Amino acid sequence: MYRLNNLTWFSVTSTVENALNKLNRAQIPVKTCRKKGASTLFCVKNEYRKKVFAIFAHPCYNVCVARESTAYKLARLCLLRCGVIFGAIAFLIVCIASNSLILKVEVEGSGDYLYRDVIKIAGENGGKIYSSFSSLNKKQAERQIMALDGVNFCNIYKCGSTLKINVQVGEESGKRVQTGNLISLYSGKVIKIVALSGTPLVGEGDYINPNTPLIGAYNVSDERIIPAIAVGYAQIECKVNHVYCADEDNAENTRLALSCALIYSQDVISRSYIVNAGDGGVNYVLNFTYIYTVSINLS
Repeated sequence: MYRLNNLTWFSVTSTVENALNKLNRAQIPVKTCRKKGASTLFCVKNEYRKKVFAIFAHPCYNVCVARESTAYKLARLCLLRCGVIFGAIAFLIVCIASNSLILKVEVEGSGDYLYRDVIKIAGENGGKIYSSFSSLNKKQAERQIMALDGVNFCNIYKCGSTLKINVQVGEESGKRVQTGNLISLYSGKVIKIVALSGTPLVGEGDYINPNTPLIGAYNVSDERIIPAIAVGYAQIECKVNHVYCADEDNAENTRLALSCALIYSQDVISRSYIVNAGDGGVNYVLNFTYIYTVSINLS
């Protein structure tokens, strides 16, 4: 009788007579019944499972399933398997989707210092992060990158979920490349900073000291630091004091004293002076403000 596929066996702490009476009043047909110690074993069709638990709900009966039916086991197994199958299908869909989307863009090769221009061109041609690889106009993007100064080779290809752009520059361009950060030799106020490649390390209006890095030789993408070639320039407003000694104070010596500003820069924006008596002559104490321009890897 345990071989019946659609029958569930129950065990209840009760006499056989009491158990059968309650089942009969609830109109639950019993297929078979027997006594086992203080408990009564009986089997009913699966459709009456909930009803059996309801009529023996009082704690004194201590009812439980003694043996599941084969049909019920199969149904529960199928539900579990469906969850596993659904999870596997969902995982497969995610894998396929992620493999068809651009999740990262990398620039490699001797022209990687053109990172910003290359990334911009790729994005304008459908190569943005989270866009599909199929939306990328590869030939158009390669043509535009090849048009950049010094570039003589470009190849865009897919590597997993990463869009890789290999950029190579000619030997002549390669000779002009300087590694490392853009550094200011003088102190002053930053009035302009332009980074074509690399990461700006100061902002306009910042006051800096000598040997301050202005543009870092790296790019930041998705919180990752990617080595790059620094390309760009900065303009610093500098102030300097200078003393010019002369035998006397006259127009010619004043002109010569003021021309000392050209020692520092051709771009002088203000100059002033006072004349003090010196040892055997006069001293022109000069104050100059000039623009210091520093660049890296620019023609």
